[in-house]
Amino acid sequence: MALSKDDSTKDYRIVGYWSSWSYYRTGNGKFTEANFEPKMYKHFNDLRQRNPHLKTLVAIGGWNEGSTKYSQMANNPGARKIFVDSVVKEYPAERGGQDQDKQAFIDLLHELHTAFQPHGYLLTAAVSAGKAIVDRAYNVPEMNKYLDFINVMTYDMHGSWEQKTGHNAPLHAGEGDDKTLTVEYAINYWLGLGAHPNKLVLGLPFYGRTFTLASPQNNGFNAPTTGPGSPGPYTKESGFIGYNEICENKGWDVKWDDKRKATYAVMGSDWVGYDNEQSIKAKVEFIKSKGLGGAMVWAIETDDFRGVCGSQKYPLLNAINQGLKGMFKHFTDLRQKNPHLITLVAIGGWGEGSDKYSQMANDPGARKTFVDSVVKFVGQHAFNGLDVDWEYPAMSAVGNGVRKNADKQAFIDLLRELHTAFQPHGYLLTAAVSAGKAIVDRAYNVSEMNKYLDFINVMTYNMHNSWKNKTGHNAPLHAGEGDDEKRTVEYITNYWLGLGAQPKKLVLGIRFYGRTFTLASNQSNGFNAPTTGPGSPGPYTKKSGVLSYNEICENKGWDVKWDDQRKAPYAIKGNDWVSYDNEQSIKAKVEFIKSKGLGGAMVWAIEADDFNGVCGSEKYPLINAINNGLNG
Repeated sequence: MALSKDDSTKDYRIVGYWSSWSYYRTGNGKFTEANFEPKMYKHFNDLRQRNPHLKTLVAIGGWNEGSTKYSQMANNPGARKIFVDSVVKEYPAERGGQDQDKQAFIDLLHELHTAFQPHGYLLTAAVSAGKAIVDRAYNVPEMNKYLDFINVMTYDMHGSWEQKTGHNAPLHAGEGDDKTLTVEYAINYWLGLGAHPNKLVLGLPFYGRTFTLASPQNNGFNAPTTGPGSPGPYTKESGFIGYNEICENKGWDVKWDDKRKATYAVMGSDWVGYDNEQSIKAKVEFIKSKGLGGAMVWAIETDDFRGVCGSQKYPLLNAINQGLKGMFKHFTDLRQKNPHLITLVAIGGWGEGSDKYSQMANDPGARKTFVDSVVKFVGQHAFNGLDVDWEYPAMSAVGNGVRKNADKQAFIDLLRELHTAFQPHGYLLTAAVSAGKAIVDRAYNVSEMNKYLDFINVMTYNMHNSWKNKTGHNAPLHAGEGDDEKRTVEYITNYWLGLGAQPKKLVLGIRFYGRTFTLASNQSNGFNAPTTGPGSPGPYTKKSGVLSYNEICENKGWDVKWDDQRKAPYAIKGNDWVSYDNEQSIKAKVEFIKSKGLGGAMVWAIEADDFNGVCGSEKYPLINAINNGLNG
């Protein structure tokens, strides 16, 4: 398996599996290391001499391996240790596995993660796209802690085991389809279970699933079939055919289904559903729209790696690379519309955890490598600087790893070296920082940060959440009756200022999302009312406990209320309760920004505003409330 992290992408991963049996195929289907083009994967061992950025991982498991041997090993602590020391699986608790495999799989990942950390090794897993298997096999929040990324095998949705035609990997459902057997559904399901988007990698098949039609005249989707289609000349397997085998055979009548965003082809009684450049481009756009970590392909040796079918080798891999590469260009091209626009690239975030940044920042050599690469990247893509969102120094954001007291100084060392490297180019250096007093005390040397940062974005939100058993506002400006005053925008801003933060460098965070709760009783529906868990997910974010502003304002069923003491809106609908910011509360926060002489406002995130203007007379009402208040 080879991993690309293209210098020209947002840090998207492109993971390519290379199956060892392809070495023994004949003719144009024979794939050896000589056919491998490592530039297709910027990030097997000798190939790294040709591309030092290439990362290679060895993969274990697979469908033919079954589950039994892994179940026996993972459920035995001694056997797990031997396995970890000697150094994934389809699927825990399935195909000969046991019910306890779900926890044993997490135990295995935990121990591998711990053993890998001193060496800086990556740990990944290929996982099922099937809802029933996902529910039985995977504890997703725990997997987030230990895996660097999660390759979802979003293919084999349909095949000759069924009695009708169906696409191998349809992006969306078509008429008569089971919507759960689509790429869209599978990814949304993983996200709904708490998978971090930037760790989730979308699987793309470079092969098709074939059928024999009962009648060549009935050859659309869901047409009756009698079994698998004819084998190809290289893979030689009925019901399965590589992309290169399809494109080299000019006898196929190729068709496009726009609803499913899927290609299929017919030749006599043979029918195949597969991916080509057009369908892959649609999936790349889906990857970007969901903020996923990248793409994984099975397998590189079934691409047109010899360039027999067109003007270039590896057309499918190129479609992925080109599609993901375009993300930053679209962003920086916005400056053509507004030459005064300043754009920064951000690293980090809650889902990234703290460990990797801790390891880098505490190692002078690794810091230099990081700083040099950032300077190159920012210049290459015409950004104006970098935002460092390390959550958090001397902390562990998602529970993996040990807190390091040395991080507090290492963070300052990193900022100083970035600042020094940025100065000749005039690049901006900013940081997103915590609004929690305990974290601020442990993680930040504020007076030193003043020296090196152009501004400090304080994430003054997530003050209350469904992990509590009572309602509370996401970002109250002031405390109300029964509240903890430390969990307010006012308190934390004053705390940062009291530690010496320069007011003009301090930027107040405003979240365009609300935090939701399920009320224990809809009769008790004010602040600090008893709750039983997170509220219902919204139609766009699809995550329990969170609603974007546009999801709230578009739903007219909410009974919206205003708390004047907290300067905060909240809303109730049945047993759902949400606290959020609207134009009224934002205006109050803008006045607070001005009264404190702060540097401005930061928002997370613009896509949660009413950017289509559905709810009122203008687009972006929350952004406009900030702009008008600060600059009007």
